[in-house]
Amino acid sequence: MKIHDIAEKINSLATERKFKISQLQELRKEFLHKKKLPQKIFSNITIFDNKELYAFHHGGRVEMQFNFGEEIINGKTYTRYAICFSLVPSHSLSDPVSVLKPIKDRFNEYLNSNSEEFKKIKMWYYKKDQRSDNYTPHPIPEDWFQINNFIAIGNLIEKPLSQLNEDDLIQILNGFDNYLPIYKYCVLENKINNKIAEKRIARICWNENNWSFPSGRHGKSPQPNSHERLQGYGLEEWLFDIEKVIDGYHYVFLQPIQKGRKSYLNKHFDINLYSRNSETGESYWIGYIKNLEVISKEDANKIYTEYNRRKWLQEMTYQIKSVDGNVENFNGLNPDEIFNARFNPKDALLFNSKIKIEDFEKEIKTPRYQFIKTTLTQVKSKVVSKTRHFKFKPSTYKKSFASITSHHKEKAVQSEVIHNKIQEILYNHLISIYDKKNVGIETSTGLSTRIDVSVKSPDGIILYEIKTFPSVLISIRNAIGQLLEYAYYPNPINGLKNMVIVSHLPIDIESKEYLSFIRKKTSLRIFYLSVDIDNKRVSDVLE
Repeated sequence: MKIHDIAEKINSLATERKFKISQLQELRKEFLHKKKLPQKIFSNITIFDNKELYAFHHGGRVEMQFNFGEEIINGKTYTRYAICFSLVPSHSLSDPVSVLKPIKDRFNEYLNSNSEEFKKIKMWYYKKDQRSDNYTPHPIPEDWFQINNFIAIGNLIEKPLSQLNEDDLIQILNGFDNYLPIYKYCVLENKINNKIAEKRIARICWNENNWSFPSGRHGKSPQPNSHERLQGYGLEEWLFDIEKVIDGYHYVFLQPIQKGRKSYLNKHFDINLYSRNSETGESYWIGYIKNLEVISKEDANKIYTEYNRRKWLQEMTYQIKSVDGNVENFNGLNPDEIFNARFNPKDALLFNSKIKIEDFEKEIKTPRYQFIKTTLTQVKSKVVSKTRHFKFKPSTYKKSFASITSHHKEKAVQSEVIHNKIQEILYNHLISIYDKKNVGIETSTGLSTRIDVSVKSPDGIILYEIKTFPSVLISIRNAIGQLLEYAYYPNPINGLKNMVIVSHLPIDIESKEYLSFIRKKTSLRIFYLSVDIDNKRVSDVLE
């Protein structure tokens, strides 16, 4: 068969046998807002039979493409079927590196979170028409992602195109079906490039555990029919529990979304979040989420099943029970009453200190749980006053022990997924400076604890503690105690040079000045280092 015949046969088999890839163009219409597209995967304008024999899906020139074609490896001809990045400039794509970079970044993100899906897949690239070896799939490095290069993630059939039979074409279609989730994540769900986020304001229930788990009734709504008053907890109390990540997303519930859920479906929002302490009557900006996406009931069902499998629902019930909340109510909720949105943890920030809303009527107007349209830009974390007036004040026993402990206890949850990514990036960065023999991962302290990363530098030992809380200050707060223990308990490490707190968040001014003050007033050499996960870069300066 010639390549045009093969492409047409793949098109027809995909429809006849109901392969998922047959819906590719319909998916592109829905998510990319394309109005006029052919039904076929491959069209005449994306099939090439000149010097090289290959085809890619209609519309694939300016995105990650489903591609099949011939390759010559060590003198033998193979058929490639893969998802690919073509970085060769053309009339329709003059700067492919810049245009496709966000999709490449999404691919790297997906691979890091779903490595199991790539076990039977190979990866290779062409540079100046020279083919590389086959590699186990890994994040695409910058030196691969250069102008005129071609990158393939897929499989090979040990036959030229002309010798393919129907079984081989079925194999190609099965491969495309397997690659479809990758394409969906990288292209169809690429919020930054394909969706314009609407700006909104949303009220969330009050919480005193950094919205990582329930904190009890203190500060909650006094309205007699409100869920949080009746049941003793609010579903938004896990909003920043970013330990729970599935395929790169944290799944959450926001009450303001629920009523208009259908109209918000698959849309994206940049949200300024505020909460109201009913006992003081004061409202505060508490943080923001960028690119939040509203999900369907079907997706909520899938996430509920996965939460149940990972025993996260069981953990949530324990947390509700610990604050005397109604566990039976939680267990009786439908999945779409627990999950209605998702976001990437790196797109969210919980402020170090809540920002009091001084003019509520002007900034928000209504205290109701509404999804308020706004032109307000992203609220910025406020610089904390450098003066603190402490005066001892005796208190009397007024509340139950459970209420008091939940009121004063603060706990945030970090993301293990982000932690592991940072650790890998930091390790690779440090071995490029100090050599492998001088860099350690999970080094034992000699007790029952381990140091995330350690370095034996010419000037002394450097300890790195990674924290991935949604706030710089919370990360610093939790890291300092561990670093001091590692460094000085039960006796000091000989030749200690620096202790470094590492996070995915850039440091803010007040936290930077806080660490500087500690260094000036004590002999402790504690610094902060940020890691850009998407670009795999470590900041050049210790803050």
